[in-house]
Amino acid sequence: MFSEILLYLLIWHFVADIPLQPPIMSGGKRKAGFAGFAMLGLHGLIHGIGTALILGSIWAGLAETLVHALVDWGKCRKFYGLLPDQCAHLSFLVLWQYVFT
Repeated sequence: MFSEILLYLLIWHFVADIPLQPPIMSGGKRKAGFAGFAMLGLHGLIHGIGTALILGSIWAGLAETLVHALVDWGKCRKFYGLLPDQCAHLSFLVLWQYVFT
């Protein structure tokens, strides 16, 4: 079932992935070593902050931070492409809605 909360999560996902992810971050996530992990973590944290605020749960924010960074890590390492990446992100947003509301 589609809810208002899920709509907010989807809008936040778009905002965090496009306007709040500058080219230095999107390119930096693909780098090996500490720099790449730092950019993945920062990008995940941006997603997590919005998720925590929308759902009113620090645990939701921590879960989204970790999962978003891990899913992006797999895409950046070419384990899968953009479509599976986005399907995974959206699936977790649906899960967060049910678990944390």
